[in-house]
Amino acid sequence: MGKNMNNINIFLKLIFLLVSIFFVKIVNAQDEVIRGKAKVVNSDYIKIDKKTIILFGVEAMERPQLCYINGEAWACWETAVRKLEEIVDLGETVCVIKGKSRMNRVFAICITENVELNKELVRLGLALARTKQTDLYVEDEKYAKENKLGIWRGKFLEPWIFRAGNFVPDDP
Repeated sequence: MGKNMNNINIFLKLIFLLVSIFFVKIVNAQDEVIRGKAKVVNSDYIKIDKKTIILFGVEAMERPQLCYINGEAWACWETAVRKLEEIVDLGETVCVIKGKSRMNRVFAICITENVELNKELVRLGLALARTKQTDLYVEDEKYAKENKLGIWRGKFLEPWIFRAGNFVPDDP
């Protein structure tokens, strides 16, 4: 029993070290951090207190947008929203601001209970990597595509093409 507990303690310390290294990688000394209970606003937007936060490096589907699996309509926007809600309901969300939008909203990398929201959406195929901002999520998108996860199970229109064709304003 004592040896097993020692192994568990070493494992937990290793996990904590890896999470700490990851968090240090995304946080610079000048980065602002917002923390609190998050509310999902859109497929790639959350709100903490009254601050609207856009997930940095992520392009998720628009509300009226449908995706198709085997020719059947699939509510990909709703699926992304539900997944985000499931994650943020786990506890406090910590967001590291990476920039501001034209509408003074912030772009951020957000983590709830050691789950990075941005990465998780892309890796599950519920969003695309926003490569005009960063290449952080390109490998996650590749993983989702190769494994036919989420939107990669069928057909979809990239969100920026959908917005252009439906006269929806482009990125904020």
